[in-house]
Amino acid sequence: MQFYADQLHISTTYLSRIVKDLTGHTVCFHVSELLCADARKLLECTDMDIKEIADYLGFSDQSVFGKFFIRKTGLSPLKFRMRKETKPQKEKTEIQT
Repeated sequence: MQFYADQLHISTTYLSRIVKDLTGHTVCFHVSELLCADARKLLECTDMDIKEIADYLGFSDQSVFGKFFIRKTGLSPLKFRMRKETKPQKEKTEIQT
């Protein structure tokens, strides 16, 4: 956040207040939403291990990443990835019936 505040020549406190006033959410909320979107994309579109994704996104370990992901999506990273892999089979079944 310091980077953006510096670029705008304002304090981080003022930037936080502006973001909260305009969006109704904190900067932390927006960052966590973007981080979760990146995690979902990596789980869906790559074959990276969950530990690799956790490292890539800057989490201290896989457990912290897992807890974050569950809090944001309601699913563990593994279940999220498995759901994606089984979804096409379900669609094929629905089309045949």
